[in-house]
Amino acid sequence: DFVGTGANGSVTSVARLAGGGFLVGGSFSGSGFGVAVTNRNQSGTTVTLQTAVAHGLSVGDVVVVSGVGSGLDGAFPVTAVNAGARTFAFTVTASATVADTLVAPAGSATRGNGVFNRLVQLTSAGAVDTTVSFGSGFDAGVASVSVQTVGATTYYVVGGSFTGYNGLSGTGYDNLVRLNGGALDRGFNQGSGADAAINAVAFNGGGQLVIAGQFSNVNGVARGRLARFNLDGTLDTAFTSSSATNALTKRLHGEGRRFPGVWALDADGAPTNDPAVL
Repeated sequence: DFVGTGANGSVTSVARLAGGGFLVGGSFSGSGFGVAVTNRNQSGTTVTLQTAVAHGLSVGDVVVVSGVGSGLDGAFPVTAVNAGARTFAFTVTASATVADTLVAPAGSATRGNGVFNRLVQLTSAGAVDTTVSFGSGFDAGVASVSVQTVGATTYYVVGGSFTGYNGLSGTGYDNLVRLNGGALDRGFNQGSGADAAINAVAFNGGGQLVIAGQFSNVNGVARGRLARFNLDGTLDTAFTSSSATNALTKRLHGEGRRFPGVWALDADGAPTNDPAVL
């Protein structure tokens, strides 16, 4: 496993992928997934690091190293692995070479590109899946993730309080995006989208996306905290929730028409005991 020290911020949503992996969203940022480095040995330009737990690396993987020694921070291809000893090796330039010593640095090693801003994909073993990249990720928190399969294509739908993804911002990037792998799916036509944070996303039995959150309008149309989309991302006008609708919307389940986790509020603003039926 390569979960290691885990995320450096809260995890708010996890979706299981068909291949056995996981899509994880939250408020974590930077090198959020990694393992602690306990020892370093350097001989010439070859650096060997030992980790506190199993690192899950293979020869050819890219590892991001931080805090293990002067001149050794950066991303390096792995050149050798000893899984039993929990060690791996990589090569540095002559200018980065330091004295040949055995040390116990308080550093870390992270598999992949080392940048996981609010969204990361993990394998079934808990390792960061380096086959997909979300670039610089999201500029603010991810609250909910869901997986949608259309034919042979798998999409990731992400909701939260963000205004940009992978350096892109503007109309159509606020609080909700659909991704094809790590690429933004521009065929998802949500228009200006929700005007406030989205707390939950889920799909109903017909494959339509339902969102819940703090918004009062979606693409300029009044939708009180709940909205439903057609398959192409356009707003489903047959599904109405007026601006007066008051709901505590933290979580949605897409099985059938009942959505536990969405409660109506009473006149005093307190949640009732019954989940909403949509």
